Formats: sequence, C-alpha cells, structure tokens
Amino acid sequence: MKSFLGLGTWNLRGEQCENSVFKALKSGYKVIDTASIYDNEINVGRAIRKSSIKRSEITIISKISTFDLSIEDSINKSLEDLDTSYIDIMLIHWPIFKTNLEDYVDRLINFKKNNKIKYIGASNFNSYLIKKFRNLCKSEDLFNQIEYHPYINQDKLLKNMKINRIHPIAYCPLSRGIVNKDKSLKNLSKKYNKTISQITLRWLYQKGISSVPKSSNLINIESNMNIFDFSISSDDIKIINELKYKNIRNVKNISKYKWD
Repeated sequence: MKSFLGLGTWNLRGEQCENSVFKALKSGYKVIDTASIYDNEINVGRAIRKSSIKRSEITIISKISTFDLSIEDSINKSLEDLDTSYIDIMLIHWPIFKTNLEDYVDRLINFKKNNKIKYIGASNFNSYLIKKFRNLCKSEDLFNQIEYHPYINQDKLLKNMKINRIHPIAYCPLSRGIVNKDKSLKNLSKKYNKTISQITLRWLYQKGISSVPKSSNLINIESNMNIFDFSISSDDIKIINELKYKNIRNVKNISKYKWD
C-alpha cells in the first residue's frame, strides 16, 4: 500500500480542531486522523462538511474506545458524531480487550460487511499481536498505528509488520517538536532548503510509512504537506536512520503488552 500524509487531531478540540481540519483539507490533505477518546469527532465532521469536498475524496481514520464503551457503541457514536455513513479506517486504539482480540475482530468485520467500515486495523500493537491479528484476518488490508519518528527504534516491529503485510501509520512523527532541535536534521534542512518537519515527513514517506502529524498552526499545516517535490538521497536517509539510537518515546504504554 502506498504511504500517505494525513492530519492528526489528538488534543485538538472545538473551533481550533475545526479550523485545523478545514485548513488541512483546503491545503490538499486527503486523510484526517481522529479517535473516539479525542472527543473531537463532531468538530472533525463539521470541518469536513464546511470544506465542501466530496466525502468519497476524504479518508477518515478513527479508533474505537477500548476503555468504557462497547465496540458497537463506540463505532456508532463515531459515525453519528462525524455525521458520516462509513469510516474508512477503523482501528482498535489500544490492546486493552474487555473480551479478546478474536471477538473484537469479529465485530469489526461485521461492521465492514454492513459497509460502515472500509478497512480495519490496530494501534499500539506489538509483534506478537500483529501476527495474531494477521492470522485472524488473512485476506484483509490491515493497518497498525504506532509511535514512529527519527528518535525511536522500531526496526523489529516494522520488520514483523512487513512480514505480516500490515501497513504502518506513524503518530508523533515529529516527536512532538523535538526534531526541530536536532543538529543533523538542521543540516539537512539547509541542504535541501526544506523545513526540518518536511525533511522528517519526507524521510517517513520514502520509507513507505504513512504519517499523521498533529498541528494547530495553520502555516505549519500547509507547510507539512509540501514534501512531494523533492527526494532525500540514500546517504542522507542513513543519517536520519542513525538517530534512532537516541531512544526517545513520547507516549506511555498503558496496556499489559510490551511495545515490540
């Protein structure tokens, strides 16, 4: 599957969320990432309608709540809040199961059969879980959204995702702004005459990894989309790859499963 660039909306709410999503769509974004627990799907839906862009031209990624609501209630609430008849990619937000993974998959596939979901996937699944996930969904196109940026070593997980034909989506792709302080990335920014964010997002794109950077800065939202008019050399890709040994992780693991 070809990698894509979308807008993340974690921690964006109200008018700020609506303005960010609207700006993104008008800047050429085709993918918007949200979740039940973000408490902003109503705002995302409003921005999509306000944009006047055909629903079929927009990919919505959402995630079911694995904490309080049932699977059915969570998905139906997302559909209602987004004011849409279907969600393009529905992910299991965390591997925290009230029952078990098999049950979750069965219920998701049932929504897919009823044309309320196009694709299913997971978020924060490790190597063990993605293998199990693939065995339960042998013919499905699957996704796994994980924290991924230059400062984290996800080699083992990415290798296993490739083996199991599961497409990676990176959240926190800019390591919550930490990339902007990096000397190596600053040098590459000057070399390519691109922002550090553009360098980082292009690096991900060339590695075949989709990303959903979050921003409420309207200038940055537009700037982040401008990564398709240049390429990073293989030698410079290696320079960025080496930053993984800094081993920075921004999101705390709240499940019982180890990260990789």
